[in-house]
Amino acid sequence: MNNLNDERGSLPSASPFSRYAKCPPSHRLGLGIKSEGSDVSRAGDRIHRWLQFDGGDKSMSSFDTPLQNADESWCANRCLEDRKMLEELVHGDSPHALQIHRELRMWDKLRRYSGVPDYVAIAGKHALIADYKTGPIAVEHASMNKQLMALAVLVANNFDVDEITVAVIQPKCGQPTLYRYDKKGMRNARQTINRILRRLNDPTLKPKPGPKQCRYCNAKPICPALKDEVNELVAVVPDALTPQRVSQVLSKAKVVKELIKSVEDRARRMIKEKPDCIPGWFLKDGSMRRTVKDSGATCKKLEDSGLPFDVIINSTTFSLSKLERNVAEYIDSHPDAPLVWPEHANKIVREQLRGLLEELIEEKQCEPRLTAVGD
Repeated sequence: MNNLNDERGSLPSASPFSRYAKCPPSHRLGLGIKSEGSDVSRAGDRIHRWLQFDGGDKSMSSFDTPLQNADESWCANRCLEDRKMLEELVHGDSPHALQIHRELRMWDKLRRYSGVPDYVAIAGKHALIADYKTGPIAVEHASMNKQLMALAVLVANNFDVDEITVAVIQPKCGQPTLYRYDKKGMRNARQTINRILRRLNDPTLKPKPGPKQCRYCNAKPICPALKDEVNELVAVVPDALTPQRVSQVLSKAKVVKELIKSVEDRARRMIKEKPDCIPGWFLKDGSMRRTVKDSGATCKKLEDSGLPFDVIINSTTFSLSKLERNVAEYIDSHPDAPLVWPEHANKIVREQLRGLLEELIEEKQCEPRLTAVGD
C-alpha cells in the first residue's frame, strides 16, 4: 500500500528492509510522509489485487479494481504462470497438501516489525514465499533480497517450518530468482534482521544517500544528507575535476536525480489539482501515441478493404524482441509444429531468427550508457 498502514503504525515493514540495511535513518525520517504513488505503482496494486484471487471471483468486494490494459493483463498472467511453475519446482513431489496464505500480515515474536508476503505455500515443513514485482526495474536477486529475508524470518516465526525457499517473480525483468534457507541459513538471516532492527533505533547514525536506497524513499524532500549532496554539486566546476573526483560526483548526481524526480512528481500532482498554483509552470499535454492492438485482425481488415499486401506490410514495423518472444511461446505450445527449428529452440530463438532473417536485419550500436560498477 502507498500510505502508512494503521495496523502497524510507525513500526517497520519488511518491504523496505533493503533500504533500511543501506540507510537505517530513512525509516525514522519517512514516518508520517505519505507517498502519492505513480502510474507504475498503481498498476502494480491492481495486478496484486488480481493475483490475490488468481484472477478468479471478480464478484468479491476486494476485487474492486480490474486490470486496465493488455500490459497489465500480460504481467498478471505471467506472474501467475511463474508462481505455478515455482510451486511445481519446490513442492511438486511433496506428499503434503499445500497450505496457502495470501496477503497475510505477520509479526515477529517481539512485535518489532511486520510483513505481508504476497504468497506463501507450505508443504510439510518447507515453505515457499513468492513476491511479485511488476515494475520495469529489476530488484536484487532472491539470495541478496533483504525484504525476502525479513519475510522468511516472519514465516519461520509464525509456522512450523525448517526450510524456506524465497522467490522474486518479476516478468518485466526476466526469469524468477530463487534462494533456499535451511536451518543454518535461517539462523544467519535472523541475526542479519536483528542487526538491521537495532540500527534502525540507533540515533547516532546519519542518513546515507545512494541511488538504490533513495529511489523509493519518502524522506527525500527532507533528508539533510541529500540536501548536503545538492549543495556540494552546485559548487562543482566540471572542467576542474580529476578522474577520481568525477567518479564521486557521478555517484552523488545519481542520488540527486532521485530528489529532482520526486520534486517533478510533486509539481505534476499539484498542478493537476490547481493549474495556477506554481508560478511559471504548467502541464503541457503529452504526445498522443497510437498503437495497433491486434496486428492479425488489422491486416485482415486492411486486406478486405482492397489494399494491396505490399502497402500493408511496408507500413508495418517488426518488433524483433516481440517476435522472439512470440516464436518461443509458439514453439512451447506447438511442439509438433512444421517449423525448421532445432530442439529447445526457445532457448536460442534470437540466434535462429538472426540466421533466418540475416540480410533483412540491420543492427545499430547505440551510444554507450554511463553505468556504475555493480548496477
